[in-house]
Amino acid sequence: MFSSFQPSSKSLPAIKAYNQGMELFRDGKNLEAVQSLQSAVQADPQFALAYSRLAEADSALGYMAEAESNSRKAQELSDSLPPAEKYLVQAIYARTVKNNKKAIEAYENLAKIMPDNSDVESALGSLYSESGDYDKARAQFAKILRSDPKNMQALWQMGVVEITNSRQPVGDGHVAEFAGQTRCGDEQLHTSAPALAGHRHEKGVRFCPAEPRRAA
Repeated sequence: MFSSFQPSSKSLPAIKAYNQGMELFRDGKNLEAVQSLQSAVQADPQFALAYSRLAEADSALGYMAEAESNSRKAQELSDSLPPAEKYLVQAIYARTVKNNKKAIEAYENLAKIMPDNSDVESALGSLYSESGDYDKARAQFAKILRSDPKNMQALWQMGVVEITNSRQPVGDGHVAEFAGQTRCGDEQLHTSAPALAGHRHEKGVRFCPAEPRRAA
């Protein structure tokens, strides 16, 4: 479930590209999401939240230099934003620069003012998982999946939590359900739990290790 939160931009083309980029990002199509979010900031160079979301998509693909650059740009543009949007920009920045403690605090505060926003819940769950707090991570992803059982990111991240925490086979539980939602075959899912937990989402609807990266 998504809140009624709307990003600040007066450009309709920018809003359209942003919304498209966010849908692609939620589906794990991060290369396509990057392209749409780049279109958003080109249409509105003052669109702070689009820069933040672009940083998230870059980070998911492992492009950390681009992610940090775009997140810093968002920070620079955030002074006049409404509080919730400004807090979100700050939270994404903290996560991008690997300040997980500050990022968790920021997302927990956001969750209070933006309840049932699955983007916030997903980011918070991922941060709990990265910090080793698997019970909280599991609760976050379970909450998302109760509202949206086919949520690709939540299925994948819940599988990562299950594997990392219980060391169950990669093909079990939510990873198997995730694989059924994508075009991943078993041959692409037989990887170690640490590698799976560290894996970043790649091109298309597949969250598989064998996807190509874009040119640097």
